Amino acid sequence: MKNRYFIPLVLLLFSCSDFLKETSKDQIIPQTVKDYSEFIFGEVYNKQNSSGIHTYLDIMTDDCKDFRHTSNGLLGSDERLGGWGYYTWQQDPEMPWEGVLKSDPAWGHYYHQILICNIVFDALEREEVPGNEQERAFLLAECHMIRANAYFALVNLYGAPYDDAPEKAMGVPINDLVGASNKNFSRASVADIYNVIWSDIEAALVMLKTAPGDGSIFRWNYPAAALLASRVALYTRQWTEASEYAGEVIATHPELWNLENKKNHPTLATNRFISKDNPEILFSHGYYLVPYFATGAVGCFQVSDDLRALYIEGDLRFVPGTTAATSTGTFIRLQGSTGTFGSGLKTLPYKSAVSSTTGVHGFSLRVAEAYLNRAEARANIPGQEALALQDLNTLRENRFTAATFVPLNAASGDVLQLVKDERRRELCFEQSRWFDLRRWDRPRITHTFQPDRAAGSTVHSYVLEKDDQAYILPAPTAVMSLDPYTGNPNRPERKQSTL
Repeated sequence: MKNRYFIPLVLLLFSCSDFLKETSKDQIIPQTVKDYSEFIFGEVYNKQNSSGIHTYLDIMTDDCKDFRHTSNGLLGSDERLGGWGYYTWQQDPEMPWEGVLKSDPAWGHYYHQILICNIVFDALEREEVPGNEQERAFLLAECHMIRANAYFALVNLYGAPYDDAPEKAMGVPINDLVGASNKNFSRASVADIYNVIWSDIEAALVMLKTAPGDGSIFRWNYPAAALLASRVALYTRQWTEASEYAGEVIATHPELWNLENKKNHPTLATNRFISKDNPEILFSHGYYLVPYFATGAVGCFQVSDDLRALYIEGDLRFVPGTTAATSTGTFIRLQGSTGTFGSGLKTLPYKSAVSSTTGVHGFSLRVAEAYLNRAEARANIPGQEALALQDLNTLRENRFTAATFVPLNAASGDVLQLVKDERRRELCFEQSRWFDLRRWDRPRITHTFQPDRAAGSTVHSYVLEKDDQAYILPAPTAVMSLDPYTGNPNRPERKQSTL
C-alpha cells in the first residue's frame, strides 16, 4: 500500500499553489517529484526570518566586546541583556540577564530539517513518485546536502570539538525516523556524526554533477556542496581532501569581488558586501536580524579591539575613522549618530544588508572561503606553504587598494598563523569564528560587561578558560525537559569578578 505523508498546511507558507493534493482542511499529500521539491524549498530552506537561529555565535568569541551608552536618559533598547548568557558563557546560556528563559531554536530548527529530508527519502524509496530522473536526482542531492549541513551545524554547536579521539567524543543524536515517535535519543559519537555527514555529501556530489538543478544560488548546487565538503575535511583534519575540494570550487567559480572596484563603482559603492551583486556568493541560506549588533541601541556588542587591530592600512574591509562618515570599511564601520547619541558611536559589522532591503543574501557560502580552506590545508601539508601563501595573496589582492597591496612571502611569518589571521579578517561575523576557535585550540577569552549604563558603574569580568567545557553548548532546556536521555556537557558555573 502506498505510504502517505500528511503535512500540516500551516507549515507551508506557499500553500496558495495547488501543486499538492488537498485531503482535508489541514492536510496535504505530495504527489510528484516536483511537489516534493517545492515542499522542500518552502519548508526547509531558510528565507528572510526575523527570529533567527544561533544569532549568539559571534558574541561568544573574541571578536566582540561590550558597548553601553553612559546616559540613562537616552531612549532605546539594550540588546546586550538578551545575549548575556552566551556572551558570558553561563552554565545555562538561554537564561539572559533579566532571568526569563530565551529559548535556543537551533536544535529544533536543524532536527526539523533532518526529519523532513528523512520523509522525502523514505517516500522516494518506497513509492512510485512521478517525475523525470534528473528532477529526482536533484531532489535527492538537495536532501543529502540539507541533512549534511544540519548535522554539521548540530555537532559543532552541541557536540564536542573534533579531536584526536572522535569515536569517544560526545556528538549529537542521529534521527533516522520519518514520523512522530516517543523514542528517547542518546548522543552518538562525533565520529558517527561525521560519518553521516560524509555519506550525505559524497552522495550529493555525484548526483549534482549530472543533475545540477537550475543554477540558483538559493538552492544547493555543486560548487556550494564542494565548499561544504572542503570545510568538513578541514574540520576533520583531512588536509589533502580539503585542498582538493576547495580546488574544485575555485576551478568552477574563481571570481572574487575586488573591493577597490566596488568602492569606485557608481552604483555598487554603497551596496553591502553580502548582497545580490556579490559574484562570490555560491549559496545563500537565509537572512535574519542579529539584534546584538543593533546600530541604534543604547547597549549592544561591538567589534573587539584585537580584531580591529588585525586590519592594516589599505585594507578596505575596515578603514578606521573618527566619524561614521570617515569610517568606510566594507566589512566593519564606525556607526551611530553623534547628534543623537553623543559618544554613542560604535564599531559594528557592516557586511549584510539592512532589514528593510529585499532580496538579501545575509548568510552565504562564498568562494573566498574556498581560498582560505585550501590555504589552511596547504599550510598543514609539508612543502606546500608557498602554495598556501599564493591563495592568501589572491584573496588579499582583492581586499586592498592596488597602491597598498604587498604580497605575503616566506618572511611574513608563520604560514599557518597568517592563514588563521586572514580567515578571521575575511569571515568575521559570518558565524564561523566560534567554530574555528573550537577546532583550533579553544583559547582563553575574557569578556567584560557593565550591566548598569550609568557612568562609573561596576564592570564585571568573565573568563572562558582554555579548553573550557563551555565550548560545547547544552541542548536547549525545552529539549532536555522532554528527553533527558539526550545528556549534556558538564559546563562549569560561570563566576564574575569585578574590575
